[in-house]
Amino acid sequence: MAGGRPRTVSLPPLEMIELGKEMVEWVKTHKPLHLSHWYLREKMIVYDDWECLCRCPEFLPYYETALSYVSEKYIDGTIAPAIANRFMRNYFKNVKREEDDELQTKLDKELDQKKKLIEHQAKVNADQTISVSKDIINQFEATMSQLSSLQRSIDDNNNINAAKSE
Repeated sequence: MAGGRPRTVSLPPLEMIELGKEMVEWVKTHKPLHLSHWYLREKMIVYDDWECLCRCPEFLPYYETALSYVSEKYIDGTIAPAIANRFMRNYFKNVKREEDDELQTKLDKELDQKKKLIEHQAKVNADQTISVSKDIINQFEATMSQLSSLQRSIDDNNNINAAKSE
């Protein structure tokens, strides 16, 4: 059974700052498409350790600065738009948040329209004393269930991302 102090990934604060400065300078000089070119190829830092480093307060400003340099190729049109959008969604929290909000708004509108349609159909049916068939009710319930599930998935994803960013 292992004993003693648990292994840590981060360096002392001053060394973290120096590592961050080194990364920013390397990114400015080499203009990579992804920071893994530096942390994995140059420094042999594996992804799990890299994630820990990025959460250190001394390193975080340098990480975000380096990301801003990397992002220039994705924003200026050098990289294909679909790939650029994927990069921006992953690395820029505000872009992800805006896209998620747009999707949520769209889903809310669709849900509201479907509710209004059902209410209208129910009113028409009541006025004409025609009942709604079981098939239509089942189809509506399935649609509502799908929308609720999708909304829960988005909410869960937002909660996970919020927890990661804290």
